[in-house]
Amino acid sequence: MSRTPSQKAALVAANTLPVYRMYAGYKTAHDLGPEGRYHDPANRDWGFAGRVLRDAATDKADGVLARYAGPTVLGGYLDQLSDKFWALIIAHQLAENGEIKQDAFTIPLVRDIGLTAVRPVAQAFGLNSDARTSGKIKMGVQIAATVAACSPIANDHPEIIEGLFDMATCASVISGTETVLGYAGQLRERYGNEPNPAARLVVATTAQIVELGCSA
Repeated sequence: MSRTPSQKAALVAANTLPVYRMYAGYKTAHDLGPEGRYHDPANRDWGFAGRVLRDAATDKADGVLARYAGPTVLGGYLDQLSDKFWALIIAHQLAENGEIKQDAFTIPLVRDIGLTAVRPVAQAFGLNSDARTSGKIKMGVQIAATVAACSPIANDHPEIIEGLFDMATCASVISGTETVLGYAGQLRERYGNEPNPAARLVVATTAQIVELGCSA
């Protein structure tokens, strides 16, 4: 694919922003840590919350730039990795601080590791691995919870922060379940009519195991 100079510049920016977002997540987590300026919720202000929101907003910016320049495999990988790293490293520090439940970190962590491992396999089988609406909602709730945790709300109403992260955990479970069930349905639809009986058996068995696991 031949790109114009402006598209090349946009591509560089689109691939740089996710790297910045990972650094920003690390920096925010450090600021919330024992040696950080904002470890004490009483020190958190709307300026800090605004900075965190700005960092999260780079996800939207790199998406716009990538669509203009033409998406790449590297860009898609960096975007997904940076989103997960940004949210998880901050949630980990908040859990270490005792501000949110440990499950609000571990459940999204397990979900993200699992889906990250499954996605390349799904793509290899020609399945659609694009982000689903539930995944976008999950990320939106995570961002809202994270920004609120970095604001004065964390000091004035800590129960709101814990509740928001509980919502984010539920959204993470729902999103992960929907994604895996979607893969199972696509697998059955795409390969369920294979002429080879053994292939049909493998597809049917795999789909049933996935569906039973998600309904357990």
